[in-house]
Amino acid sequence: EKLKEIYPIKIGSLANPLDMPWIASSNVYLKVAIAAIDDDIDFVMLVSDAWRNLEEARFKNYYANLLGIKSHVESTDKIFVIILPDYPSESRKLFHAKLVNDGFLVYISIEHAAKSFLKLYEYGKKRNVLV
Repeated sequence: EKLKEIYPIKIGSLANPLDMPWIASSNVYLKVAIAAIDDDIDFVMLVSDAWRNLEEARFKNYYANLLGIKSHVESTDKIFVIILPDYPSESRKLFHAKLVNDGFLVYISIEHAAKSFLKLYEYGKKRNVLV
């Protein structure tokens, strides 16, 4: 209900509110994303694609939303990763470099991200760091 108050969805699903590409460059997207990230969520993953023009207003709005989500997630001690599939593209290289430069955790696939965090979990368990 909290999400429907922010964005009365007609298509898609609020079960995965970050998967609404038609509003990803709008101000409401950040509000929906922040409302969706509640206490029961420890890990936030967003799949993105590269943009041809990193200077256009639509991209800048999208990127501001990514930065807003990152800031919110980090303020709640959760983990935020971006999945940026790997393929030969100059625009992908530029976008990847921008994300990494701004401190995003970027993986080429969901599988790579999952394996990385499984290894981290196993390491923490061995060291008795995890509760």
